[in-house]
Amino acid sequence: MKHFILTNFKTKKKNGKFLTIRNANDPAPNGTLYYSSFKLSNPRPSDNTLKKKCLVVEKLNPSNYQKLINEIVATVMQNPSSKKDVLVFTHGYTPLPKSHKLSLLYDLDERYVKASSTIGTIIYFSWPGFGLSMSNNLGVAYKVGQELANHFTFFYDLSQALPSAKSKMHLMVQSWGHRVLSGVVNKLDLRTSPFRTKKHRVFQNVFLMAADCPSKSLRENGVTNAYRNYNLRRLKFLSNNIFVFYDKDDGILEISNNQVELQLERLGKIGFPPNTKLENFHFLNADKVDPFLPNPNNLSTKHQRHRYLVTSDKIVEKISDLIKQFSGA
Repeated sequence: MKHFILTNFKTKKKNGKFLTIRNANDPAPNGTLYYSSFKLSNPRPSDNTLKKKCLVVEKLNPSNYQKLINEIVATVMQNPSSKKDVLVFTHGYTPLPKSHKLSLLYDLDERYVKASSTIGTIIYFSWPGFGLSMSNNLGVAYKVGQELANHFTFFYDLSQALPSAKSKMHLMVQSWGHRVLSGVVNKLDLRTSPFRTKKHRVFQNVFLMAADCPSKSLRENGVTNAYRNYNLRRLKFLSNNIFVFYDKDDGILEISNNQVELQLERLGKIGFPPNTKLENFHFLNADKVDPFLPNPNNLSTKHQRHRYLVTSDKIVEKISDLIKQFSGA
């Protein structure tokens, strides 16, 4: 099946086309966003091959939003009736290597598209979330989100077009990608945004997976650290349901908390105690969904446990069931 990639990696011109620079240290300047359709290879390439891959892309701007929307809708319409839904996905951070993290796109396809969920098309947002210092990446991720918000009309227009293909759109965010999401939400300021008063929510369901951002981001006014404001509670204006998965034994989030923003416990580690239901929010303890997650005390399995959105059969199944259960009208 064909998927789509949005990216703000820097590019270079080659043979009259834009080619991404996968090891660029910074995002493309001035909030430039690119897109590409992407067909997964069969058999799956090695992870080393995927790490080295660059993408031939086109600039995305208001003048060609509709062109991409038409291509996505046409792709959805060609999918089987059980695979009509679209998943927008934002990945997290990794120290090295510098790449588009395409291996994760293959994992998502394997776990959700080829499995029993209703997802048939993935829109994968690839951003330069890497480096040896997580602290340095804080500002990068947040700024990426603010610049992505300038293209939010694209996502809204797509959400309006998908029902014609009997499709719904969902959002899933991984780990450090919640810093990007926070930048989006803060820039839109959904309390007054026109998107909250439109005909229907942009996303049917939102899944916050192992969120590497402060738990206090779900307070009424969020939490501000330096110049960054984290207020994911405003997601209630964008989605009918927000599912927050958390795991108190997530070792990667423990490492993150010890490196940056000390004393700000992570949403993906403790949820929002006492984890009672907020408007449109649901809290799921990953360790209860899957009691057999990898050993949190084993260094070699910390990363696998943190990536339970693709490594845990039970959590993949739970997400697929939630999408079906909360499919809406």
